[in-house]
Amino acid sequence: MLPRMSVQRVFTSSRQAAQRASPALLPARSFALKATRPLSAEPSLRTAQTTPPPSSQISATTTTSSPTATPAAPAAGKGPDPKDKQKKPKNRIRTFARAVLVTVLAGGGYVVWRSYEQRHPGEQLPHDPKLPTVVVLGNGWGSTAFLKDLDNQGYNVVVISPLTVGTLASRSILEPTRFLTRHLKRKTEVYEGEVYEVDPVKKTVRFVDNSEIKGEVAGTEIPYDYLVYAVGAENQTFGIKGVKENACFLKEVWDAEKIRTRIMDCIETANFAGQTQAEIDRLLSFVVVGGGPTGVEYAGELHDFLKEDLANWYPDLADRINITLIEALPNVLPMFSKQLIDYTMSTFKENKIDIKTKTMVKEVQEKKILAMNENKEVVEYPYGLLVWATGNTARPVTRDLMSRIGDAQNSRRGLLVDEHMRLLGADGIFALGDCTATNYAPTAQVASQQGIYLARVFSKLHKKEQLLTELEQAKAAGAEPAKLDSLANAVIRASNIPPFHYSHQGSLAYIGSEKAIADLPVFQGNLAAAGFATYYFWRSAYISQLFSLRNRVLVGADWLKTKVLGRAMPRTLAELNTLGVHLLHEGEDYKLGVLLRDLDKADHIPVASHLNRLDALLRIIERVAYRDVILYRRAIKDDPDVKLAKLYSAREGALKREEEEHRLLEEVFAQRRKLYDRHPALRRSLDGQRRATHADVEAQLAQLTDKSERIIVRGNFYNKQAAELQSALQKESQRDEAVSAQAHTTVKP
Repeated sequence: MLPRMSVQRVFTSSRQAAQRASPALLPARSFALKATRPLSAEPSLRTAQTTPPPSSQISATTTTSSPTATPAAPAAGKGPDPKDKQKKPKNRIRTFARAVLVTVLAGGGYVVWRSYEQRHPGEQLPHDPKLPTVVVLGNGWGSTAFLKDLDNQGYNVVVISPLTVGTLASRSILEPTRFLTRHLKRKTEVYEGEVYEVDPVKKTVRFVDNSEIKGEVAGTEIPYDYLVYAVGAENQTFGIKGVKENACFLKEVWDAEKIRTRIMDCIETANFAGQTQAEIDRLLSFVVVGGGPTGVEYAGELHDFLKEDLANWYPDLADRINITLIEALPNVLPMFSKQLIDYTMSTFKENKIDIKTKTMVKEVQEKKILAMNENKEVVEYPYGLLVWATGNTARPVTRDLMSRIGDAQNSRRGLLVDEHMRLLGADGIFALGDCTATNYAPTAQVASQQGIYLARVFSKLHKKEQLLTELEQAKAAGAEPAKLDSLANAVIRASNIPPFHYSHQGSLAYIGSEKAIADLPVFQGNLAAAGFATYYFWRSAYISQLFSLRNRVLVGADWLKTKVLGRAMPRTLAELNTLGVHLLHEGEDYKLGVLLRDLDKADHIPVASHLNRLDALLRIIERVAYRDVILYRRAIKDDPDVKLAKLYSAREGALKREEEEHRLLEEVFAQRRKLYDRHPALRRSLDGQRRATHADVEAQLAQLTDKSERIIVRGNFYNKQAAELQSALQKESQRDEAVSAQAHTTVKP
């Protein structure tokens, strides 16, 4: 029998040894602690030391004797603890919630930081007259990509564009050009104006102010060292009669707003009381000409708008809406693979969109289209809305530049450039985008890559100039030959600019009903995808191409709002006036007649809308005439140097414009008088709309009269200009006669 002291010593030593034991010795540690518990009898102690306890007892001891011990494997015949099963899902949910919270906080912090950074750009370097001037014309995909990637520390940049906002839809996608230029390193000048002449010899650009408010200076000229020409293109009509007068285009922001207004006009007119069935069918027939990505995507979007949204508000008309897509080629979307074309055709068939391939439009009339089908038969297609999306052609200023350069520019499609985007036949001019005639498709993807490439070219040009300056300074300082050779080699490397190479990233198109198609390059082949998943991929690609975080957030919010609440369809006065207001920026004379025609037929439009649109028409006439005055002044200023034919043409243009202006004014006055005579009946016919009082109408008519009188005064000024042109013409004729007479007297028979 061991003494008590020995037993206590054994207990203490066993406990300390168990505490110091490694995890692999935990069963032994539990056994040692278990063995030290009985202290009263020697046999118990001896039994504990010689006979190991059962495994269940060791396991129970292990889990209760030490808080730091890891649990042993469960005994045979017993399952895991149910409490552990309940804890695992809770732990996973807690972990997932924490991850979501961290992600939301991090994303929110990034959005706040990015928004602050974009709204508060840093200080910019001032204008440096010693640096070369780069003039950028236009603000489309090519020029904006150029401005975003340009390091303008070595240049003074000037941007001239008819609109100082970006491309695409209004509000959410519009981004001011100054948003891009304000984030450049050096201050950039941005002018809102319309360029009408580029002189490649003098290296000057002439442009006029096209805003509604005119100052003392409405036209000016600026020089350039480098010119980035990216004015885009205008709609191609192929000279088909009636297209410009009756069709809607998809080129600018106000084109989309005009189409929206026209759609609602067709729907409301078709819903008007007493409308004939044939006229309802015509008004609800929407025709899209052009089977490229623009025409196909618009047909798909139009289907979604008409079938998903308007069907809820006009259930009686929804089934009578008809969408027709006309294409001259055998297939739509010729740039996509055959299987994607077939998928698009089948989707359009499901959506009841009628596709007419191998059909060429011959004439567009006010209410119908005359087209020739594949059987050489002329077929009529009545329409309420006609959208023309058939391609691009050069703008007038581009054609003028081509004529100034001469034989080097002999393409009808656009400007010819070399592999470095330099304009053929001109020095210091780079051209990119839709205004050029290249082997690439006129898409935003091509223009963006050209803009990025051109920004790198300008960076290399700046680096080359810096190296040349360092080389000259090193030569003047008598530097070592090794340093001179190093600088010379650096100049050679900077001069070695690789040519532009287009990398096709794939083609995407939306075809309606939340379906899209994608033709993506994968390794050495192409991946064709279509359906709902491709639709969300198309949207993500669309979001990634926007200019700022603000655009991305607003577009995402618009998509979510449309998905949940549907598209908004209010008939506001601003929308009714959209047509006249946005015509101010186009200056196309034929659309003045279209506006007058619409005013004459739209008896159901409120009086206030009539007055506002007439007011807009007067501003159009004033703007077009004022623009021509600038051109006539230029002709008079250049009188000593211009030829007789040029001056004669300017005079004829002035007289013709004056006659046209007076004719339009007479029509406006007739419309105004007609409106004044019938406005009581119009007021009575208005249902649920804001009624204009007789005094309000008379006041607005008085304002129109004042503006008309001011235009007449300006017309007298035009007459004076025409007289000056006539006088200059007579002087030129007299000078030619004198020269001719002198030649006859000096030449001997």
